[in-house]
Amino acid sequence: RRTAMLAHTQLTAACLALATALTLAPCAGFTHVHAPTRVRVSAASSWSGSAVSMMADQSPRNPLARFVARFTGGGNSVETATAPAPAPAPEVPAAESTSAVAVVEPPVEEAEEEVEPPPPAPEPLFLAADAMHEEFVVKPLYDKLEEAAKERTDLGAELLWRRARCHYEMATQARSPAEQKALAQKGLQLAKQALAADPENGYAHKWVGILLGRVASFLPPNLKMANAFIIRERLDEAVARLPEDASVHLALGEWCAKVASLNLVERFFSSVVFGEPPSTTFDEALVHYRRAWELRPSRYLADKGAEVASRAESVSEQEVSEWKQRRIDTPPGPRDMVGATLREMSVI
Repeated sequence: RRTAMLAHTQLTAACLALATALTLAPCAGFTHVHAPTRVRVSAASSWSGSAVSMMADQSPRNPLARFVARFTGGGNSVETATAPAPAPAPEVPAAESTSAVAVVEPPVEEAEEEVEPPPPAPEPLFLAADAMHEEFVVKPLYDKLEEAAKERTDLGAELLWRRARCHYEMATQARSPAEQKALAQKGLQLAKQALAADPENGYAHKWVGILLGRVASFLPPNLKMANAFIIRERLDEAVARLPEDASVHLALGEWCAKVASLNLVERFFSSVVFGEPPSTTFDEALVHYRRAWELRPSRYLADKGAEVASRAESVSEQEVSEWKQRRIDTPPGPRDMVGATLREMSVI
């Protein structure tokens, strides 16, 4: 009887231990025990009210030990002696607030400086033509440019105004008035084509103005006066673009001197036809002669300066004497012929 009661007590304690393990131990905590351990189970006997303690050998031969070990992974009422658990991994500090993180901006790349392309190389034809023009080699230059016009179609306004200039100089050497007129008219046509091809070309403006004056010498008086306004407009455009060109200032001086020399009959005729004649003075003509002298002195320019200075109102006697002395000291040169042809510019 005593043996039966002891067995009943052991069975009741095992059941209590099993119930406690299933209630308190989470399912995730179940572990399978391989090594032999010793389990201590404490329970209260429901029928006797006294504490029952049981020490069970946890060897594999004990069925009860295997049953309890399978379902007890730890809890308030079960103590399990197992191998020590691995040390927890060190905690990584949480990242600081993004507001405290310094923002590193990428370096700003400096913009590369734009390198202007080098200017195009001068056209050899134009270099040769300008050198021949300076030496006043007219007929060979005329033939050279006319031949280039047949072979080259890519030279545009630069070739056109040089051809117009050469026609002007050929007209000054022509003997018959008909040939002079034909060359001057052809030169004017070429200068207008150059101006249409490049409206900002100062040389095109210049030679349109000069050739208009040359052609005007073959026109009736009413057309001459009409051309006078256009000549001044073209020369003003030219001097604005070519302020260092002596021949532009010389042509403007010639225009001012001719208009200032109009007599009363010519001014009356101009006022009847056009309402108002062109207006200028000898003083304005002398301003352009002075500038032309600074840029390129010549014997012809000294002659014109002395002539106009004696008729200007605001010129001192000393300046008049200086212009006369320049006429004596300056020997004639090949370019004086070009200046002399401007005498044939007609504005009336």
